[in-house]
Amino acid sequence: MKEQYEQLAREIPSVRVLDKLTDFPYSFRVKLLQELLKKFNSETVSVALFQYHEQYIQKNRVNYGRIKSVLKSLCLEYIKEETEHLIDRSQRRYK
Repeated sequence: MKEQYEQLAREIPSVRVLDKLTDFPYSFRVKLLQELLKKFNSETVSVALFQYHEQYIQKNRVNYGRIKSVLKSLCLEYIKEETEHLIDRSQRRYK
């Protein structure tokens, strides 16, 4: 599992955020990342991991029981923001 995790970390550097969560075995980290990457692209997952680091890890607010749902929420939030930004930009173009 460690090899799979290292491969994911090479593809998505922000995966290293999960290194700080030493209570999680590599198998959990790999499964979590695979689940996220099935639903979201690597850019979205990367941004969510960075935000998780900023909002939770650095502030010692990690809730181990909710990490999956929080990361999914952060991914969805990023997609929503990007979509709104694109809509706004296209509306300005046609005014």
